[in-house]
Amino acid sequence: MPALETLRNLGLGGAVGFLVGLALATWVGTEKAGGTILLVVLCIAIAVTAERIITRIRRRPARSRGEQGRNAQAGDGGQPPA
Repeated sequence: MPALETLRNLGLGGAVGFLVGLALATWVGTEKAGGTILLVVLCIAIAVTAERIITRIRRRPARSRGEQGRNAQAGDGGQPPA
């Protein structure tokens, strides 16, 4: 099934967006298929975008406050100055 293959490629965000979209379409009570499809596609797009933003934020290297304010010299073992 090509739809399931596409959903696998979108990852967890796509699956969550799909389920939220179906729940939203049921709750809103769209009477036409076009409205249901529109809600599902919008929810998938929002969820995938949010997932990618969160992934980028989590992958950024963390900088500690000590690295910014202190001149670390080679061989000091990372200890703060006495």
